[in-house]
Amino acid sequence: MEGAGRHEAQLWLGKFNDHHFHYGYFTFASALLAMHDPAFAADYGGMATLVAKEYANWDRKDVRFPFLRTFDIWQGHSWAGGTSSPGGENQESSSEAVQSWAGLIYLGQALNDPEMTAAGVMGYATESEATMNYWFNVGGDVFPPAWKHPITGMVWSAGKVYGTYFTGDPAWIYGIQWLPASPMLSYLVRDPAFAKNRSKTCVPITMHTNRRTPPRRPRPERNRTRRRRHRSRLLARRWKRHDRLCADVRSELGGRATRHALE
Repeated sequence: MEGAGRHEAQLWLGKFNDHHFHYGYFTFASALLAMHDPAFAADYGGMATLVAKEYANWDRKDVRFPFLRTFDIWQGHSWAGGTSSPGGENQESSSEAVQSWAGLIYLGQALNDPEMTAAGVMGYATESEATMNYWFNVGGDVFPPAWKHPITGMVWSAGKVYGTYFTGDPAWIYGIQWLPASPMLSYLVRDPAFAKNRSKTCVPITMHTNRRTPPRRPRPERNRTRRRRHRSRLLARRWKRHDRLCADVRSELGGRATRHALE
């Protein structure tokens, strides 16, 4: 938590951005520790519960935190934008949102708190279903005909974007919906045929799959100077893609999202 405070400027925690993402990791890790170490549960269970309530307060009588702070009951999924922006609310990493609920389930079980567990089950069931529909269009009836992409990388209250905050590479658009890898992401393969079909739209971009072309010979190890130049060129290209993505987001949201809000 202290480390998160030091990096508040980068993470925008003070504006309540991504609280369920960041604190969800603490909740999940605390749950695993409590399951294996009763002493940890006894000593730090109260603090872990406080962290969980900060983003997912399930107790209407606890007025220290808003009820289900980051979760939109009407939409069926969480929002990550904190105090929002001129372009409205948004959420990028659906899988990290689902992890925050899985952490709540495990922590509730570890601390023998049935209300916490029930809240986690509700959130996990609802958000995972919303993810498969609003991010992956599993039923084929959510994305409009004009949308030419197989998934969306960011869901906004005013639309959606095929991209992320940091790149427009499809491998990362998919990847941020797949992390952190664990059994709690099993909802992604509830329909194995659909999951296989969607993976085909990503894998060819990141892997060489044309078997008719012989693999390239390994290049000799580059010296330090050449490696540095190579990294510099890669970073320059990534920032160019980032700027183009921000421009695309502003365009799709009708110019309402400012550069400050997007970055």
